[in-house]
Amino acid sequence: MQDSTPLLLVIRGRIPDLVFLIATFFVFRSVAAEALRRYPERWHPAIRAVRWVGTGLALLTFLADCFAFFEVRAPQPIASHIRGAAFLVSMLGGGRWLLDRILALATRLQPAQDPGRRVFLTKAADAAMVLPVSAIGYGVFIERHRMELKEVELKVAGLHKDLDGLRLVQLTDIHLGPYFTARSLERAVAMANEAKGHAGLLTGDLISYTHDPLEECLGVLRGFKTDAGLYGCNGNHEGYAGCRRYLKKRGAELGMKFLWDESEVVRFGNASLNLTGVDYQKMWRPYLTGITGHARPDAFNVLLSHNPDVFPMAATLGYDLTMSGHTHGGQVQVEFYRDYLNPVRFATPYVRGLYQENGKAIYVSRGLGTVAAPIRLGSTPEVTVVRLCAT
Repeated sequence: MQDSTPLLLVIRGRIPDLVFLIATFFVFRSVAAEALRRYPERWHPAIRAVRWVGTGLALLTFLADCFAFFEVRAPQPIASHIRGAAFLVSMLGGGRWLLDRILALATRLQPAQDPGRRVFLTKAADAAMVLPVSAIGYGVFIERHRMELKEVELKVAGLHKDLDGLRLVQLTDIHLGPYFTARSLERAVAMANEAKGHAGLLTGDLISYTHDPLEECLGVLRGFKTDAGLYGCNGNHEGYAGCRRYLKKRGAELGMKFLWDESEVVRFGNASLNLTGVDYQKMWRPYLTGITGHARPDAFNVLLSHNPDVFPMAATLGYDLTMSGHTHGGQVQVEFYRDYLNPVRFATPYVRGLYQENGKAIYVSRGLGTVAAPIRLGSTPEVTVVRLCAT
């Protein structure tokens, strides 16, 4: 089932985990130092233990991802749970550290003759530990399961009358495994079927790692029904899992067309919908070099690309709509002074939702599953329906 994946590709894909490891180590060191200073001597052994357990989890995560240690020597869910635990503990420590810094600054700014306010801020620093715990708990146990059917209306100038009202239904970033089960996917497929789509789109990351249940995922997706069938493209995790070629072959056997620099024209009445799919487009390389000339002047052209950064090039090549995922909508997003703190904003301008430029559009879905940790905060999972409307 596996493709041969060069070790260099695996390691390069895990560079963010190395950054995460380093950041986690320094966060835990800072949090532990603050705790050792503020709390009684009897708590010092427990604080030191938490510090080293957290750092150890981060190190094990990095080793598991880079060298597939657990994929060879232990069941894959163990590696996933270690990744998740390390990420959540790091978020908890980081949240605590940030709140401590804010409250410490506020305490220093208070005048010396106001001891009451200083005592209040000191107590608030202790109580603030509840905030990151509550937020993480909400993201893990509640918001991660709040799947929604997201309907988007895309107005298209000059759209053929036979495509007016056409519904494109998208599932992406499923990441079937310990944190997004087949039962959850069945629920998503049922929601997708309620939309009565004309074409179904699968835009990558069906699974996360080598031992995740790809066959089970495809088996559930067979129940996803649309008038024109299912069309898909690969994500980066199909590459990490080494299943790109197998997915294309097995998908074809099950009636799903995974497109690699290929196009499929679907007729609706007297109008044509041209669907083009590309393999995962790696960052820092020229985008879409293999599909020059695939866009058709007599059709509405839709590009399936897991990576949304291809949008400017897709528009240049003549694609009216690009359907993407990859970002998970940031997976964790926090509103802050009428703006949003979202980690993906540092990596791409196309984070979530609909973007339009010069008559071309891209929709970036928040997707269904999670990576790194089983949490979604401010970014609920979605089944996407894009409805084309003539103007």
